[in-house]
Amino acid sequence: MVKRIIIVSFLLASFLGSQPLMAQQEGTGTGKWELLGVRTVQFTSDRDAIPVTNNKGIYRSIKLKVFNGNIKIYRFVVFFDDGRSQEFAINHVIHKGGVTRAKELKGNTRSINKIEIWYGTKGFTGRTVNIQAWGLN
Repeated sequence: MVKRIIIVSFLLASFLGSQPLMAQQEGTGTGKWELLGVRTVQFTSDRDAIPVTNNKGIYRSIKLKVFNGNIKIYRFVVFFDDGRSQEFAINHVIHKGGVTRAKELKGNTRSINKIEIWYGTKGFTGRTVNIQAWGLN
């Protein structure tokens, strides 16, 4: 009985002790994820932009969430207010309800103007997918 309690305590402590490390690796840290903007993709072209008009702030990471269907995202580019940009290669199908990994934004001035997304259109015509951009401050 005592042996079982020690083993369970060790496993519980190991699991709880690893939680902050896993959260930092996913880019969540102590910041707060904020919705930057939404775009309904209709697959009439191979790219769309999400303008960031609300939540103007300094962000350190970004991720995309997909709703209403699947979409193959090739890449996305984050355009900052200072004219700089940062590109992220994805080349992956994001399924309905899925999210990209959090991508770290470089530099100190990371106020976002817009996000351009390049995606595949083959086999997706006649459908719509909603993409949300989220920023971690």
